[in-house]
Amino acid sequence: MPEDSSAPAGSPAPVRAHERVYQALRAGEALTQPEISARTGLSLPAVIAAVSRLKGRGLVAVGGARRGVGRPARAIRATPEANTVLGIDLGGSALRAAVYDLHGTKLRELETLSLASFSRLSRPEALAHLQGVVRQVPKVRRVGLCAPGIVTPRGTLESSWLFGFAPLERTDLEAALGLPVTLENDARSAAWGELRQGHGTDNFAFLSFAIGIGAGIVSGGRLLRGSRGAAGELSYLPTRLSGFTEQPRLGALAYGFYETLRAVSRDPDLPGWEAAIFRAAAAGQPQEARAVAGAVQHLALAIASLVTVLDPELIVLREEFPHTEALLINPLRTMLGNVGLPTPIKISDLGKDAGLIGVVLLSAEVLERELLSGA
Repeated sequence: MPEDSSAPAGSPAPVRAHERVYQALRAGEALTQPEISARTGLSLPAVIAAVSRLKGRGLVAVGGARRGVGRPARAIRATPEANTVLGIDLGGSALRAAVYDLHGTKLRELETLSLASFSRLSRPEALAHLQGVVRQVPKVRRVGLCAPGIVTPRGTLESSWLFGFAPLERTDLEAALGLPVTLENDARSAAWGELRQGHGTDNFAFLSFAIGIGAGIVSGGRLLRGSRGAAGELSYLPTRLSGFTEQPRLGALAYGFYETLRAVSRDPDLPGWEAAIFRAAAAGQPQEARAVAGAVQHLALAIASLVTVLDPELIVLREEFPHTEALLINPLRTMLGNVGLPTPIKISDLGKDAGLIGVVLLSAEVLERELLSGA
């Protein structure tokens, strides 16, 4: 009997036997082949054939013997650790990299490099640095990389300050790294991570601010990318009519946010200069407190724009700076409430891992589909 039953034209593709077996094992519980048969409704010969196919792709393995009446039965378990993904996050204040298994569990953290240092590299030097990160983990199957900027549907990173605002093709990354690459915007990656493992709901926005200001928008449980990948690029919101003509490279809103803070910084070239301002503001230093309050007004404009257009259930902010709850979240709640926009605001449940987790999950989903389709 064929593994897959035929389906009428236009109906969803039937779930194949080995996919049904894999989903039964994916939750993590080891099962014997008769137990898999009982859970999936497949015949025992179909289960045996499906397990053989999955073993060939490294998706399952035979575990220990299960004791009971009669002969010991061999248990089958999913092996997410056999197919790993390297995540690289260029969206915060530092380059962060870690290895995750196929189900999104972190196995090993690799490095942290300030983005200020990374941004000073030429493009060949930047790609060589990323090559060095990949060489540390020779057995990974795929790379997930998120970065600030517009990621177009064809896989081009545009308008990213990290690469001199010149387009970077995903195919060039793949050629340099020697692996398939999932390329995504940093805020959208963080939104996906928050949806899958944090506070996220089917309709929410994740706000990221580190050099630029961007939003990852989830609508109906799906990432909103827009026609050319620019959805959520809040950096470019004008803060006044002259914003349409002056065109600072970071965009009007982001420019205003960071210039407000930079004006009171003792040395804006030092790593962590923004955090120093927030700590001084929390300690009651009046100049820094006024600067942070002014920066918060820029964020309030960004969130008000999101809320009036999308009406999300929730806004999530990454805790990029210290004292976020007192200096950012509480004032934002007050400002938005004053104009009749009381959308709940929370700090990210995943912290600085949100983007890394999100792009890894996006990449792992692609890899998992490829492994299943080839099984």
